[in-house]
This record gives sequence, structure tokens and C-alpha cells, in this order.
Amino acid sequence: MPNWNAYKVFASGKRAKSPYTTFEAEESQHFFDSILPTLAAKLQKAKWIVIDSELPQERKAEAKDEEKEKFEKDKVRVLSKLAAKKFPEFADKKIEACLAMNEKTGWRWTWCVVECASHEYLGELSERFDYPSLADKWIEEQIKCMVRTQHTK
Repeated sequence: MPNWNAYKVFASGKRAKSPYTTFEAEESQHFFDSILPTLAAKLQKAKWIVIDSELPQERKAEAKDEEKEKFEKDKVRVLSKLAAKKFPEFADKKIEACLAMNEKTGWRWTWCVVECASHEYLGELSERFDYPSLADKWIEEQIKCMVRTQHTK
């Protein structure tokens, strides 16, 4: 007989990190038919999700967060490499890369090197884009290139 994990789903739509209860039954419906009616009235009104314990228990939000975190790390790594290569004279300065649109970029979006404290524009790392979504696609391509290069070494 399979084991099942029952998770409470919050009003926000996110489910709890850990199961409220684990039980053994032929079907997940056992939770709704036999276990849920024994819980406090407040818990009976809550939304629930029951997942086979043999399946991955990761929440969708966690998976997206991990992907986003990896993307952000890759983006920093790519922009840092580009900045070091394109602007070696700033090696001893505290700089960072960011997506910017200002007078110096002709009021178009571009990945730039800026001074950390003041965000003073120091130079461009990418071409200029009409929309930030195009700049995002450019950085995604740079990350893909970096990954391919790492795999061929």
C-alpha cells in the first residue's frame, strides 16, 4: 500500500513546506473520506493537496525560486567577466553591472558598468535595446554561450 502526504494549501495558493500528516492507503481519497472529518473544524475548511510519497515533494514555487537564483548567479558571473574584459581599467574600482536607461545611453536600455555607491555610468557592456525584454534575451544568450564554453573545456 502506498504512503501519502497531505499538505495544507494556504489562502495565498502556496502549500505548506512539510506535510500535515502522512498516511498509508490505497488511494489519496482516503484522506478526504476518513482523516479530514476527524480534524478541527477550521482545518476541515482549509484546502488540501495529497501527494504520493514516492513522487517529488518539491513545491512549484521552490523550483522557480531555484531557477531564478541560478539565473541571477549566472547573470552576475557573465556581466562580471564582460566588465573585466571590456574595462580592465576599472579592476581596482568598486563597480557593478546593471540594466540601465539614461541620457548617456541615448534613452535606450543597455547593460552597463556603474560605480557601486553612486551608480555613476562608466560604460556599456551590451548593445542598446528599445525594450528591457530584448536586453533580457541578450543576457540569456550570453549565459547560454558561457555554459556552452564551460562544457567544451
